[in-house]
Formats: sequence, structure tokens, C-alpha cells
Amino acid sequence: MDEFYPENSVDVDSLVSTDAESAEHNIIAIIGLISHAQRYYKFALSLTDDKPGLQEDFEEHLDLLNTRLRQHEEQLKQFETTRTRSLEWLLTGILLATVVHWLISGIYIMVLVSLGLGLGFWMWKSR
Repeated sequence: MDEFYPENSVDVDSLVSTDAESAEHNIIAIIGLISHAQRYYKFALSLTDDKPGLQEDFEEHLDLLNTRLRQHEEQLKQFETTRTRSLEWLLTGILLATVVHWLISGIYIMVLVSLGLGLGFWMWKSR
């Protein structure tokens, strides 16, 4: 299967997606490998008499590349879902902190108003 790889390319099995950016990079690299393999296959067909053997090797290699492509696409979806979920939790936390702040501020103001009214009533009553 190595005959379908460009000489300067990396091994498709060594591509590891650790985050969304690396998954996108790996997807682009695999698509480039698929494109190269298709061009090489068309060129190799014109040079060989063993067309069934070449086609079998090419299909096996293409299946491997498509499998790796789907794996990296799934990882990218997981990374994006995780990023979206983290953003949702962050926004929920901010909203909760805002509500708690408003409650504390509201209670503080109500306590001050109650003390003020109580003090005013006590002063008025003591006249």
C-alpha cells in the first residue's frame, strides 16, 4: 500500500487528533492523500498489465484512507461538541452568578430599606 503515498507525506496511521485544529489539519492531509492516490492510480493504470491487482491494492488503500478520514471527522465533531458544551456551561455559570448577585444586592437593599423604615418609625413613634 505504500506505493500510493507521496514520498514526502506522513503515514496516515501516525496522524493523531488532539484538538479541533489538529483534527482539521489531519482531515485536510488525508483528503490530499486520497487525491494523490487517485492521480497515482490513474497514472499507474496506464503503465501496468496487472490492472486487477493494482485496482485491488488501490481499493484497499482507499478504504483505509476513508476509514481514517471518518475517524478524524468523528473526533472533530467530538471536539466541537465539547467546546460548545464548555461554552454553554460558562454562559450558564455567568447567568447564575448574575442572578445570585442580583439576589444578594436586592436583599442588601431590602435590609437597608427595612432598617431605614424601622428607624424612621421608631423615631416617629418616640416623639
